[in-house]
Amino acid sequence: MVNIKYLAGLANLAVSEQEAKTFGKQLKDIIALISKLNEVDTKDVELHRSRIDLTSDKYLEDVCSTSLPTRSVLYNAASKHNDYFSVDLILENKQLMPKSPEFSRSLNKKISK
Repeated sequence: MVNIKYLAGLANLAVSEQEAKTFGKQLKDIIALISKLNEVDTKDVELHRSRIDLTSDKYLEDVCSTSLPTRSVLYNAASKHNDYFSVDLILENKQLMPKSPEFSRSLNKKISK
């Protein structure tokens, strides 16, 4: 079972218990529907190839333009440091997470430079 509250937290969304139950059921139904694709016999289906020529030079040219003002970009940021977004450090391996607040402060200084 998918932990809807956890997923909502990752997206920084607040969900009530009732919403979590509703979304959980909806997600379960979606996954069940998608899993039905495993029942389709694709043995005789030819592999689809992209019709886009990825070797051509038909891409848009890079064009330099003025940037958005820093103040407006950071206006709704949940957390900022000087003129930068500030985000929590996320590591898969919890053993690599520093325990010392001094390390975190020094890391934040390095990131914001």
